[in-house]
Amino acid sequence: MIIRGLRTIFDVRIMVGVFIALALALALFLWMLVHRPGWWSSAGDRSSASAAIGAGLEQAVSREITMVREPGEWGFVLGEGDINAWLVNRLEPWLQSRRNLAFPEGLSDPRIRLGDDWIEVGLLAEQAGLPLFTSARFELRLEDDDLVLLPIEGRLAFKTFDREALAYLEDHVLGDVEGEIDSSSGGLRVPAVITLADGRRVILTDLEMASGELGVRFRTLGP
Repeated sequence: MIIRGLRTIFDVRIMVGVFIALALALALFLWMLVHRPGWWSSAGDRSSASAAIGAGLEQAVSREITMVREPGEWGFVLGEGDINAWLVNRLEPWLQSRRNLAFPEGLSDPRIRLGDDWIEVGLLAEQAGLPLFTSARFELRLEDDDLVLLPIEGRLAFKTFDREALAYLEDHVLGDVEGEIDSSSGGLRVPAVITLADGRRVILTDLEMASGELGVRFRTLGP
C-alpha cells in the first residue's frame, strides 16, 4: 500500500511537471508570436510633434526635388527618426494621393532602421487573426536607372529566412502594386528617376547608408 501510494504521488508530480512545462512552452510560443523588437517599438509615434516632423520632411523633400537648379549634383541626408515619423503619420495619405499605389490589406505599421550598407523594414502582417511582426533586411544599390533592393535576410514571427523574404514580399506586398515596382529579376527594382510636371527629370546618382542615416545625391536634367 505504501509503495502504491508513493507511486501515485510520483505520478501526480510527473503530471504536474508536464503540465507546467507545456504551459511554459505555450507561453513562450505566444510571446514569440506577439513579440516586437525594441527598434521597431520605439520607431515613430502618432504624437502631434511626430506628425509635424513627418509633414515637414515631406515638404522639405518635395521642395528640394522640384527646385530649379544649376547643372551639377546636389543632395541631402535623411535620419531614420524623421523617416519613421513620415511613415507613421504621412504614408497613408501619400498613398491615397497616388492612383496606382495602395498599402496591401493585412499589413500595417511599417518602420525602418538603417545600418551600414543595409536597410531593414519591419511591419505587422495579419496571420490567422494575429498581427505577427515581419521584417526583411535589404542591401541597396543603383543599377542603370533603377534602385535595386536585394534581400539579405528576413523574419516572420520567430521564423528566420533568407531569400524567402523576397518571395514573401512579392506575394503579400507587391501583388497590389502596378507599374512602379518590378520583382522579376532577383531583387526589388524601383525607378531611380523622377519626372517632374514641367518635364525635368531628377535622377538618383548615389546613396550612402550609415547607422541611422541615409545620404542621397541627385542630378536634375532639363526637359
